[in-house]
Amino acid sequence: MLTTTIKDHSSMPKPPSKHLEELSKEVGEDVYVWYISDEESQKLSKLFGQDFKEIKMIGTRVNSPLKRCQVCFKWHEFYDWVWTALERKVHTPMFMFNALKNGRQGDENAHDVYCSGCGTITSIRTEDNSEGAAPNIWLAGPLDRKGYSVVKAENEAASGDAPEAAIEEKSV
Repeated sequence: MLTTTIKDHSSMPKPPSKHLEELSKEVGEDVYVWYISDEESQKLSKLFGQDFKEIKMIGTRVNSPLKRCQVCFKWHEFYDWVWTALERKVHTPMFMFNALKNGRQGDENAHDVYCSGCGTITSIRTEDNSEGAAPNIWLAGPLDRKGYSVVKAENEAASGDAPEAAIEEKSV
């Protein structure tokens, strides 16, 4: 039986974020930017094994305000997406770093996201539960990527061998 100690993050200060009202009106849905703090940037650097500041990314656009984990009360942040992708072997650190640095993402970027503080699934997940929506990352395990068409293109892109059209450009 797997047991874990969950750290209480309730005293963690709320990370900076902003509701982008004009853009929200323009696109017809709420758009927020979750800014990446120096502390989060340092944690991302450790995950990638490279200086995250090289990417020159100051925040990420999302469709919901900041929320806390319902279990450990950690604020969700971009780090959770990266941590989840690496833990579930969705992407390699090198591929993710290069894709972010070059402003490129594949067509499929909606994945179940787990809290990096306790491993619990967050409210951020695939709309159709195609990834199973397991209650925690350890039950979820590695992502079964058989149904994803970007696997070959991703491997080529990580190595620098992909044609430009292999991965669609999209602002983060």
